[in-house]
Amino acid sequence: MQDTVAASRYAQALFEIARQMEQDQAVEDELQALSEALKNSPVLEKMMLNPSLTLDHKKKVVERLYARQSSKDVAKLMTGFLAVLMEKSRFPLIHAVGRAAAQDAQGSTRPVPSR
Repeated sequence: MQDTVAASRYAQALFEIARQMEQDQAVEDELQALSEALKNSPVLEKMMLNPSLTLDHKKKVVERLYARQSSKDVAKLMTGFLAVLMEKSRFPLIHAVGRAAAQDAQGSTRPVPSR
């Protein structure tokens, strides 16, 4: 339950900024794409969750993932957001954050199911 609340708060914070930038749909799409990419690439997800890799190394991986993003604003927002998740040891919430964001976009108030 606590992780669900944390995921919802992270999603709300991300989308508050995205809405101000008028990039909420692009950020939602990017968050969903990232979640799917991690699910489809267990090696990448395990690497991002590996505590023996440095935070700087993980940030560089994220920066490379978004280096070719067409919207530099969305890329900057996503890399910053993911950096915060990593710094706070909350990256494992990324899938729940994606679900919370999708529910928020649909106007749903039901709890986010766990992975």
